[in-house]
Amino acid sequence: DGAWGRNHVRTVAGLAEGELTAVCDTDATIRERVSRQYPGALVTADLGALLGAVDAVIVASPAATHASVARQVLEAGKPVLVEKPFALTVRDAEAVAKQGAERGIPVLAGHLLVYHPAVERLREMVQNGELGKVFYLYGLRVNLGQVRKDENALWSFGPHDVSVALYLLGEQPVRVAAQGKSYLQPAIEDVVFLTMEFASGVLAHVQM
Repeated sequence: DGAWGRNHVRTVAGLAEGELTAVCDTDATIRERVSRQYPGALVTADLGALLGAVDAVIVASPAATHASVARQVLEAGKPVLVEKPFALTVRDAEAVAKQGAERGIPVLAGHLLVYHPAVERLREMVQNGELGKVFYLYGLRVNLGQVRKDENALWSFGPHDVSVALYLLGEQPVRVAAQGKSYLQPAIEDVVFLTMEFASGVLAHVQM
């Protein structure tokens, strides 16, 4: 129940077409607060108890646990939305996607920017040629945001930039390179330069 966990809880609780049935968190202080705010919901530290009470799950746990929690949700037969980063390794991401596909259970990554009206309009302009030929994309993150101890700048911000680039262009990159440096804390890169090259010849570069 970090910042995005709170956002998801609040959003689901406000949905006319949905219901906040249960919240799972390992922190007793957070559970107490959520219980006061949403007395009608089951608030528990036991994922199994949550899975027995809900129709679908949003995973907003620490990044390193996303894949393992998502797989438990799928094993229980529940659709799952996994906050970004979807997983921290290709192997874990593919395992989650494969499990969902094999069982016919919806799995969604939390790439919320591709649903933003401005991004949808921009994609329409790119796809119909309204902007002319696209030669390259460039993105610059000017705000460090929250400096996390469990994920670097690429995992914190990159999923948004990568998902938007792929959505706008409608293709997958053929080459990807990234380099980062840790200045604020050891071994957690707070500055990352990412470059993606596409078969169409488009080059995308993101500084975060």
